[in-house]
Amino acid sequence: MPIIPGKVRRSEREYATLPITLVKRAECFRKDDAAMMLDVSLFGMRVRTTLALDSGDWVGVVAKGEFPHAIPAHVVWVRKDELSDLTFAGIKFVPMFST
Repeated sequence: MPIIPGKVRRSEREYATLPITLVKRAECFRKDDAAMMLDVSLFGMRVRTTLALDSGDWVGVVAKGEFPHAIPAHVVWVRKDELSDLTFAGIKFVPMFST
């Protein structure tokens, strides 16, 4: 990934495509069991989903396998793929405890 002046990341991204469940918390509960994590950092991740997301939405990320608890996060940016019904989004993890 090219380095863009003025765009400093707080932590490095690790590129990995892993299946996740993405849960949208809104007026009506929605989930995507076929969502994919595309990359992850200490503070968030980039995901691909069929859910309709907007910046500011609250979501939960559930890793497939042994950890069944949702990680709270909110949507920072959204890009809809024009050729499919897929949405790409950047989500930021919400600290559970602040000190």
